[in-house]
Formats: sequence, structure tokens, C-alpha cells
Amino acid sequence: MQALKAMAKKGAVTGYTVIWVATVLGILIPFYFVLNAVVEKSVDVSLSTQNLEHYLLFSRLFYSPNSIFYHDPYTGRANLEKVASDKFNEDTLKNLFGDQSSAKIALRLMLGGQEIYYNKNLYDFIEEVHIRSGDYGMAVKNKIVLVEFPDGREEKQLLTAKMGFCKKARC
Repeated sequence: MQALKAMAKKGAVTGYTVIWVATVLGILIPFYFVLNAVVEKSVDVSLSTQNLEHYLLFSRLFYSPNSIFYHDPYTGRANLEKVASDKFNEDTLKNLFGDQSSAKIALRLMLGGQEIYYNKNLYDFIEEVHIRSGDYGMAVKNKIVLVEFPDGREEKQLLTAKMGFCKKARC
């Protein structure tokens, strides 16, 4: 008889445990899906893989030793405060980005009264269309820089870098 009471008690405890686990899972699983949906919708578009690629290409302009910025041969770093005026040309941009990214991004750099472009036709198209369309985006970065001229003269100027890019997987 005691054995039956002990088994009944174990069965009751097991039953309560199963009910408790089912209740907790019944609360946590929907909460997980709701929280996941909210977080997924609130994540910034700039964190997507494609926009990360555009961000990396844009960063190449600022951090590559082959960019328009003065490259210190001793430290091996680009000085983001100083632009080498002899490197501020479209050939530098073509060498920096090459042809592999020509369908993905377009750049317009303005320094003082001078403008240079990478993929000018795409840039002009995106500049006209990006406001009306959610398919294209623009990123702008302004920076006061010291321009170093070949004659040794240095002058502070505003550098404006505008990058146009396609947000879709295929453009």
C-alpha cells in the first residue's frame, strides 16, 4: 500500500513538472518569436551584408595607402587630416576601386572648387533617382582637411565625399 502511495506521489510530482515545463515553454516560445520579429524589424539597414560591402568600399577611400590622403611611409598609415593634391584625381579612384566594383558604387569627391568622380554616369543616375526610389542610397561624409600642394604650400579645405549605391541584390 505504501508502495502505491509512493508511486502515486511520484506520478503527481512528474505530472506537475510536465505541466510546469509546458507552461514555461508556452510563455517563452511565443515571447521569443515576438522579440525576434521586433528586433529584426528594428535592425538598421546599414547592418545588412550588402550595405556592409558598401561601407567597406567607402572606408577604402579613407584608409587605403593608395587613396587621396597623404600616406606616411614610416608608419604605413594614411593621414586622414592631410590630402595630397597630386593624388586628388580620377585615376587614383580608378586604381583604388578598380573595375570590379564599378556596378556597385559611384563616388563624387569635392575638394575646394575641384570635383572628381568614380563611375560618374551611375552617380548622376543615383543622385536623381535615390530620393524617389528606395532601391538606391547615398552616403555623405564631410571633413575639413589640410591640402598639401606640390610646392610645399598647405591649405585647409572642406572635403565632401558622396557615395551612391544600390540597395538591391541586383542592380
